Amino acid sequence: MKMYAECIPCQVKVRFRDISMLFSDENVRLKYMKIIIDELNNCLKHDMDNTVIIATRLFRLVKKLAGNDDPYRNEKMKANRLGMKLYEELKGKLKLLSGTERYMFSVKAALIGNSLDLGVASYTPPPIHKIAEEMKMVKVHYEGHLRLLEILKSKPTILYLLDNSGEAALDKLYSEELRRRGAYVIAVVKKGAFQNDVTTSEVEELKLDESFDSIVDTGTDGASIILEEVSPKFRNLLEEVDVIISKGMAHYEYLTEIEKLLNKPVLYMFKAKCTPIASSLKVSTGSYVALFKLINSRMGLR
Repeated sequence: MKMYAECIPCQVKVRFRDISMLFSDENVRLKYMKIIIDELNNCLKHDMDNTVIIATRLFRLVKKLAGNDDPYRNEKMKANRLGMKLYEELKGKLKLLSGTERYMFSVKAALIGNSLDLGVASYTPPPIHKIAEEMKMVKVHYEGHLRLLEILKSKPTILYLLDNSGEAALDKLYSEELRRRGAYVIAVVKKGAFQNDVTTSEVEELKLDESFDSIVDTGTDGASIILEEVSPKFRNLLEEVDVIISKGMAHYEYLTEIEKLLNKPVLYMFKAKCTPIASSLKVSTGSYVALFKLINSRMGLR
């Protein structure tokens, strides 16, 4: 997905939120925002038009200016604690269901978790305790999760790209359902911090090993699986898996640019929280999307 004009002020506003959180001195805030805008301008001057790569560069700059490798660590810990409580509550309800109803419940849980996002300037996440209530109103656009049901019959290996902390606790429910149906599910976390996304540091507190067959990291702190940055081990894994589940808007923005290289089914799952994303999918802002894509290509990652 290419950049929209609206993406430029969004990049600035989200980074201002970081700076405001990290620094109370207005002179320092002004100084650092000038540096961030200079870096953004440098990206645009060099015709960089992928919002994910730009966001990655700008957040790295924030971390450098702050001298803090994980600025949202406290927020992530809180989100994970609340997310795990909600996971236990929803798991109890899931046990009472069966068949397609059970599968749909796990899908909606994973989707609703994506509402816990700090990376969109015009969007405010709901209180996590209201997530269960919102699940009742979720309408899933495109219904790509139903396409995945057919693939599950072949017991595929699935690479599950996690997104936000807190949200990942609800992804556990979907992973457990996929495994129950015969899939081998690999959770993917970031090596280093990007906003409030899940990293290797959160694996234990989220007990991901209990819900996924294995856990790998990308080898980088990039906002998505930026091919020029991920580790050779992860790049090889991309070749080997049968299906990719992509959680969150950042993965959607990046993966749609490299689909022909991936050359395998991708299920995009997220809440369309901004106008550019919603417009690209022809849905209303705030819609929940499960978009299945199968790209046929002779191209590959090597």
